[in-house]
Amino acid sequence: MNETIYAWDVINEAVTDGSTVEVLKETPWKEVDDFACKAFHYAHDADPAAELYYNDYNILTTHGWYQAKADKVFNFIKDLKDRGCPIHGVGF
Repeated sequence: MNETIYAWDVINEAVTDGSTVEVLKETPWKEVDDFACKAFHYAHDADPAAELYYNDYNILTTHGWYQAKADKVFNFIKDLKDRGCPIHGVGF
């Protein structure tokens, strides 16, 4: 039986909560220059036919407590897309 994976959750919950200035959470991955874009490129190279996603929580809002996080995720993904990183969507 030959099954195909159609999508990968490449990065999960990397953006900080709330209105802190920092965009990305503290993680050893931050020591790797441009780790997010590299992760999507490596995933694409490993499985060119798959859709690649970023996933996070508390980002489905345009106002209130989580608006700052939603805005950070939007800007993070927009930056990746603008630079040609192969990301196809965001999971909520």
